[in-house]
Amino acid sequence: MVQPLQLLPQRRDGGNLLPPRGRLAARGCHWSGGRRDGGRLHPDRRQPHLAGRRTLAGARTFTGRLGIVVAPAAGSRPDHGLDGRPYAGAHAGGGALDGPGHRRPAVAGTNGSFRSGAAAAATVPTGEGPRRLKGDMADLPRAARLYLGAVLATASLAAVIGIAVAPPRIEMAPVALVLLGCATVAQQFKVRSPKHQSYYTTTIFFFAAALLLHPGYVVVIILTAHGVELLRVRYRWYIQAFNVANFLLCSMAAGALFNAGLQGNPVGGARSALFALLAGLVFVGLNHLLTALVIMWARGVPISRAGTMDWDNLGTDLALMSVGALGSLLWLTNPWLVPLCLGPLFLIYRSLLVPSLKEEARTDPKTELANMKHWNEVARAEVERARRFRRPLTVVLADLDLLRDINNRHGHLTGDQMIRRVADAIRGALREYDVPARFGGDEFAILMPETTLAEAMTVAERVRRGVEAIALKLSDGLTVGASVSIGVAQLPGHGRTASELLAAADRAVYQAKALGRNRVCAFTERESDTVRPIRIPSSPRREAS
Repeated sequence: MVQPLQLLPQRRDGGNLLPPRGRLAARGCHWSGGRRDGGRLHPDRRQPHLAGRRTLAGARTFTGRLGIVVAPAAGSRPDHGLDGRPYAGAHAGGGALDGPGHRRPAVAGTNGSFRSGAAAAATVPTGEGPRRLKGDMADLPRAARLYLGAVLATASLAAVIGIAVAPPRIEMAPVALVLLGCATVAQQFKVRSPKHQSYYTTTIFFFAAALLLHPGYVVVIILTAHGVELLRVRYRWYIQAFNVANFLLCSMAAGALFNAGLQGNPVGGARSALFALLAGLVFVGLNHLLTALVIMWARGVPISRAGTMDWDNLGTDLALMSVGALGSLLWLTNPWLVPLCLGPLFLIYRSLLVPSLKEEARTDPKTELANMKHWNEVARAEVERARRFRRPLTVVLADLDLLRDINNRHGHLTGDQMIRRVADAIRGALREYDVPARFGGDEFAILMPETTLAEAMTVAERVRRGVEAIALKLSDGLTVGASVSIGVAQLPGHGRTASELLAAADRAVYQAKALGRNRVCAFTERESDTVRPIRIPSSPRREAS
């Protein structure tokens, strides 16, 4: 379900890939206006097809103090930070919060996060081992602290009342042990989706426990699953506490509704199925609502924009709940049929892997920007849209200067590090809706929708300065710098297709090279303004530059 909030480094979606057009999603960033110049956001265009795109794994992160990630759906959640900025590495499953962790060297370490949804979410560890549990709630707004306190108190009270009203019975212990083991194991397996979300199947077993067991066993199962997770990944204490409280409240409410509906009625008929369905709706709805509220109080993001109530998120969690309900009803009628639920569970788990596999096929493995195959697809679609609606569009080509010299003097591993650093600098200089890709060995292409030539020149200069500031320290104590030569071409005027715009930007790159490198040049069709480079027949064209 919605594994809520996660304290991870905030990211700018410079490396995002574009999904099919659709309505604006609250997972990444919300288009609420901005500047038309070199600023980060564009004011004129509300771009729903860009809003839901995934930030590639290496996207640069914002470095906010605290971040909360919301996982909508049965184990998924969008990536938002407590400081109001999107970040990468969200988790999913069950309403819960996630803890600190690291994704990649280019991304700052995570601080933890709230998770919500059917599956509890966990931060992505980097092999560094558990980090110290730290932090009070001082960084949270007062309203968020009060809300968290209220949720924790309510969950504790509900657990005490539930245990007092229906104390655990020894005959239920075998079922409780099976669900405890399944939930604990499931909590260790996470599936990442391209939309900053992670999915867990843990909530299936939490929900089954709510329907089959007395509250005391449910409390033990939820606490144990999250406790074992803490041995691997550490969260801020109140994050994990919120996750536990969220699941406790959802489980108590769902279990109470199901048992009240079956009071005095035989199990196995339409009434059982109806109340199992209603219990699942309560579990998912309450889980997502609690997560949405903590995002609202902590970040000021309205529930409508938090992403937890999106159908994609809710639908995934409801699908997981249906498996839990089916297993529970089969246990109550014919326990020997319960293993048949493993097939649908396996298929759901495998199906969640498909989007990530597709995403990997569109990503350059070295820089984690888009690869050129995907960039060309996006560029063709954007150029067609820009021509149809007579909107500006710009293509930028950046060529890393003298990469061959770096390879020859310091080795190809150093050259690869420099390429990654340049990719990070490019991401950090771009706006939300710019789409960068690795074009070749030392070249990068950037698509800038809704951008005039003057605006693109401003952004390109910011890219140039960012690369110029790179200081790569080597093991021998030396420091290697870098620079890029950048060419800019616009639609309309410099071409009618993506290929023509790339060719025009390529000619502008040569002009920048011939004028001394480390500069930005716009394409011009005037022959006198085009400086032709010297070609060395024995070397590839780019190496000659």
